[in-house]
Amino acid sequence: MKKTKLVALACTLAVPMALFLAGCGAKPAQSTDANANKESTQQTQTTDNKSQTNTQSTTQTQMQTPAQTTPAQPTYIGEEAAKKAALGHAGFDESAVTDLKVELDTDDGTVHYDVDFKQGGMEYDYDINATTGEIMKSKSEVDD
Repeated sequence: MKKTKLVALACTLAVPMALFLAGCGAKPAQSTDANANKESTQQTQTTDNKSQTNTQSTTQTQMQTPAQTTPAQPTYIGEEAAKKAALGHAGFDESAVTDLKVELDTDDGTVHYDVDFKQGGMEYDYDINATTGEIMKSKSEVDD
């Protein structure tokens, strides 16, 4: 009697389980070409959506990548400002001097303007810091 109940119980559970498992992987029967066309269209749309998603993802990644930057170039005061600093320190107007020369130069890693001019039998030589405008050196001597 116990075996009969056990077999009946096993059959009762086996039938629904078999139907459940059989339905999981089965495709619905296609009765018309319209169903086939519909399924084909859905597959195409899915492929298009995946392609569009991949494109968007790539674009977002490219946009999120920070641009490579080059080190900023130092800003120099310019030749005119260097000239004004040297002439102002010497107490002369530009029209009163001769042989005025301004050159960008580097000494010991410091960029500066070398400003040279002559006035009243004297020769003047200035080094003006190219970034700060500070007078780094001033020298005057008798012009020979």
